[in-house]
Amino acid sequence: MKIQRLFLFTFLLAAVSAFAQTSVTATWPFDQGTANPSVAQINNDTAVTLSSFVLGSHLICTGIQAPNTESVSYSKIQPDAQTGSATPGHELSFMLKPSKGLLFTPTRVSFKTSRFGTDGGLLVLSRSTGEGAEEIIAQDIKPDRNNVDPFFTVCDYPLEGLTASGEPFVFKIYIHSLGSTKQIGFYNIAITGDIEGSLIEVAKYALNTAVSPAEAGDITLSPPGDTFDEGSEITLTANKAFGYTFSHWEDGQGTVLSEENPYVHTITADTNLIAVFDQLNTYGLVLSVEGGANDYMISASPAGTMVNDTLRYEEATQVSLKASGNKILTFNNWSSGETNSELLLDMNHDYELTAYYSAVDFIAGWDFYLPGNSGRIADFASEGNSASTLILRNAEGNATGWLDKSQQAAGGYEGRPAAVNWKNLTDKYYYQISFDATNFTDIKVASALLFNYNAYSKIKLEYSLDNESFTTVDTIRMSDNKVWYDTEFSLPADADHASKVYVRWLPDYSSPVLGTESNNDGTSISDIYITGTGLIYDDGKAPVLLSSVPADQSTGASATGKIVLSFDEKIKLSDSLFATLDALPLEGLVSGKTLSFAYRSLDYAKEYEFILPANAVSDLTDNFLDSVITIRFTTMERPVVSKKLYDAVVSNTEELLAALDAAHASQTGERYRILLKNGEYDLGSGITTITADKVSLIGQSREGVLVYNTSINEGISITSTIFLSGATGFYAQDISFQNKYPYMNSTGRAVVLRDTGTKNIFKNISLLSFQDTYYSGNSGRMYFEDCQINGVVDFICGGSDIFFNRCLLALEKRGGNCITAPSGTGNWGYVFSDCTIDGVDDEARAVVNGTYSLGRPWQGAPRAVYLNTLMKVVPTAAGWTNMSETVLPALFAEYNSVNANGESIDLSNRMKTFTAGTVTYNPALTAEQAAQFTVDNVLGGSDAWQPTLATEQAEAPVLSLEAGHLVWDSSAYVLCYVVCRDGEIVDVTTSCSYELPDVPESAEFVVRAANEQGGLSEASNPVLITGLQSVPLAPEFYALGNTLVLKGVAESLHLSLYDLTGLPVKSFETDSDVELSMKPGVYVLRLRSLHYDKRAVLVFK
Repeated sequence: MKIQRLFLFTFLLAAVSAFAQTSVTATWPFDQGTANPSVAQINNDTAVTLSSFVLGSHLICTGIQAPNTESVSYSKIQPDAQTGSATPGHELSFMLKPSKGLLFTPTRVSFKTSRFGTDGGLLVLSRSTGEGAEEIIAQDIKPDRNNVDPFFTVCDYPLEGLTASGEPFVFKIYIHSLGSTKQIGFYNIAITGDIEGSLIEVAKYALNTAVSPAEAGDITLSPPGDTFDEGSEITLTANKAFGYTFSHWEDGQGTVLSEENPYVHTITADTNLIAVFDQLNTYGLVLSVEGGANDYMISASPAGTMVNDTLRYEEATQVSLKASGNKILTFNNWSSGETNSELLLDMNHDYELTAYYSAVDFIAGWDFYLPGNSGRIADFASEGNSASTLILRNAEGNATGWLDKSQQAAGGYEGRPAAVNWKNLTDKYYYQISFDATNFTDIKVASALLFNYNAYSKIKLEYSLDNESFTTVDTIRMSDNKVWYDTEFSLPADADHASKVYVRWLPDYSSPVLGTESNNDGTSISDIYITGTGLIYDDGKAPVLLSSVPADQSTGASATGKIVLSFDEKIKLSDSLFATLDALPLEGLVSGKTLSFAYRSLDYAKEYEFILPANAVSDLTDNFLDSVITIRFTTMERPVVSKKLYDAVVSNTEELLAALDAAHASQTGERYRILLKNGEYDLGSGITTITADKVSLIGQSREGVLVYNTSINEGISITSTIFLSGATGFYAQDISFQNKYPYMNSTGRAVVLRDTGTKNIFKNISLLSFQDTYYSGNSGRMYFEDCQINGVVDFICGGSDIFFNRCLLALEKRGGNCITAPSGTGNWGYVFSDCTIDGVDDEARAVVNGTYSLGRPWQGAPRAVYLNTLMKVVPTAAGWTNMSETVLPALFAEYNSVNANGESIDLSNRMKTFTAGTVTYNPALTAEQAAQFTVDNVLGGSDAWQPTLATEQAEAPVLSLEAGHLVWDSSAYVLCYVVCRDGEIVDVTTSCSYELPDVPESAEFVVRAANEQGGLSEASNPVLITGLQSVPLAPEFYALGNTLVLKGVAESLHLSLYDLTGLPVKSFETDSDVELSMKPGVYVLRLRSLHYDKRAVLVFK
């Protein structure tokens, strides 16, 4: 145990001394970055008893930097997500408290500020007015940029007309409209004011804190300090270190003071407070890769803690491993036998795992994961290409660096790690690579290009064998900013076996410059992969099967996974022979020496037979394997759900926000489940951002739970009620979300849900707004089931692959509505299956019928399809409409659309010619085409994601009444049970009984079961209680020889006896005890009354 400080103070005799009015200034220099002190520099120490600075929970300090022409450093502050208005957690708070007896009148606040490398970011300044209220000092201040004259902004605001107060004065600087990778810097924050009154000299006491064991964590004080006035309340928070958990607070004598954390202490004497922690078991996780992958291609969430070069986790932490692939590398399996790329581990012992990959023939590749902004060596290289390099150069041969947007350095750029040119357009810099193709033919160049701000709209892909004479292979055409354009081009045959090949992405300087005007070139590049066909040697031998996953006769195989066959040489698959799994055909995927067959949704605990026929596989020189490969395996038992309560049950906004903060702070890796009781949750005017993975928001009912904000300004990126910022595995059920921005009075965009995450699920929720109600990111997979989305214009907009299953698209009253505005960033786009389109009411139906459109193309090459749609109101005959002069949809189509009477809708007049040109597809899909748009195909991905497993609801319990308890059967597939009385939640339990309280009046009880995500089942059968005293106990019964004995009958009941075939033997009513002679044998007894229904098997001799 280590005591941090020890000061001995004695009580001072209370004394009062007049304090002439004088000016006082508190200054926080703010030039030390993460080492900035909390306490201010004050020119009159006597006048102020406490000062502090606190950084909001959603802000971080990234370091220091001086703007141009400044010789001092500014501390740079960055948000974890962008907000559109002043939002709690996104503020810097500065506090002053005058000494006892003195009154402080603030007269001025000032500071310097600068934006670093961004055009975004606004500041809102406020001051405290008492009891948690705030008053705005200045709004939407836009600081100057650090590299643009005048390089910084001086903010100096007089505060007029304020009254003197002895309470703490708090000055806040809110940051909003700033990207999550951008920073605003601050320097020399000052609060100035006048002090007056009569200083009362009060006793001051020392508060000394310690942690036991010393390495177990630390303590945060609010307000900070080590000496305090007598009677001050100090909030202490014990912050655990890895491998420890908080236990309790002790004084210096070993007396336990509290188990609460945080803990509020009122100081009345010199005090020692010790935060005592218990040590936890920790376990190691050792990961490795084989097959040419890089180790960063395996990610672990949570990230874990490095201890002596080993990744370690606290006991019971749930770790999610994900093995990612790319164009040249395919994940095959884990060394533990699992074939899904995602693997969950419960850290109850040490693990050592290897991820096995296979590779196609490739020359070099750049994935931009690791940092690097010039002369970037290939991230993946074949033999002889370890020096292959990407450079940014101009025609004179001068090379320079680019803006590094690699994954590690910047978190990527518009959804992918990348390089951004960012040189002056007039300097004409471009990307170029070189590589050795000596051992390769059929060379292909794949890459992805994007532009932001501005760039030339055409990029020529050119190659050369001497770095002087270049030939154009093809042209990449970019039309919309912030859209990735993936291409792959084959090089001519003269590049085959060349000892040196140069490839460049050269702008066509005669093409139009698109985008927002800027001096710099915003052309970005990502995912560069050079593939080819390697040298082939005919050894005259067929490939040999080395191993299979699962192995023959193995058990415990995943119900969704893949069969992986590994051979001793590179192989290819026959076009005419097919593998089968229990006679159903499987599609094979070849990657180098590996052949894999994905399967989904097998039955649990069942044996399957995989057969690959003879002559279905050969090496690259057509030496065929002439024997059949047969693998028999048994799938795993259905996983049970571990019993667990909700992490939080909330009933108001404050509790909800506190639960979300706890979810973000959680490090267990497990799903964090929040249950919202019926009620309204007002999130204010700002954005509530969720960045944590695996969070569940579960409402008691969609009709009863409303979560809303009221945006002040309009805008697609600054208004969302909920912003899922990169969050993965989010689950919401039975909640209505609304943005109450007054659209009908002013029009404008007001987003309810913005989602830049992936694998997020929405079950039975409502999204209520008008324009841009749901805004999806560019690179995710999301699933909606039984949801309602309201709106007028583009109320489902954005990118990604999203499946809407059985959803209601509800049109508000307005002519010329448009449901979707997709952008072309997904492989499948927006898929609406078995959905309904309707007006929100009769007035809306009268206006929208025949006037709305199904969608319009926003960016890229968007896709949207409607399958089996019930159109209670019909769109225009054209169905679709225009948005941009340059954007042409890749697919806007329907299948089996019917009207309110179930009659097929005529699709012959659906739009095919848009402003940007005429599409070549048919907007009416065939049955065969429509059948491809399944949940598995659209959302499965490389990890075989199955969102419908998560939305499967638990069975409703069946209640009975026994001895004053509600009882029901347990289920291995239920997380917990929620007990409701007259529609209000009264208990959450993992047991299968609930003790009924005294109920002076009648009450109706139901129980609902939660699935693994936390989603609630339908209600059980209701049980009506009219007062505990009126609830009779179930009678006692037993077999005594050949006699049935029934004792303690307190109400009329029906007695039935059945033989084992189910045939009735006896049946009668009784309201008294019974002794009944029976023939020897085995019988089923059933007793039914108003309050119970019991069954039992009895043996009579």
